[in-house]
Amino acid sequence: MEENKQELSILDILLDEDNEDPITLYDENDKAIKFDQVAIIPLEEKLYAILKPIDEMENVADDEAIVFVVNEDKNGESILEIETDEPTAIRVFDEYYNFQIVADCSQYKMLGYDSMPSFIFGTDRKGRDFCKVIFNAL
Repeated sequence: MEENKQELSILDILLDEDNEDPITLYDENDKAIKFDQVAIIPLEEKLYAILKPIDEMENVADDEAIVFVVNEDKNGESILEIETDEPTAIRVFDEYYNFQIVADCSQYKMLGYDSMPSFIFGTDRKGRDFCKVIFNAL
């Protein structure tokens, strides 16, 4: 999966906020595998991409994603390589999950609150009062 056979560089594709097309990578047998981009995570002066396979992949469950590191090949072109260091891959996923929590918590202003709400019975992931949500459902 080291080579990307697209006209744009893989870095351009990954950083393009408007790109919703799948990312096609090629394995060592030149088989094309399509991925959805989940996130780009900068960590310790490196850039990582979390990609979820669209196509079936051996040893990868349907609900799993793969951490790739952006490296340069011998010609100075950006390439993606699977991050093989498990502790690093776990740290990349942790950064992604931490970002998701911050993004979810920041939505309280969109719900009309001036500050982060806190309720006796807790809140759902959108900051709404559980008690109110449950009571209204009765």
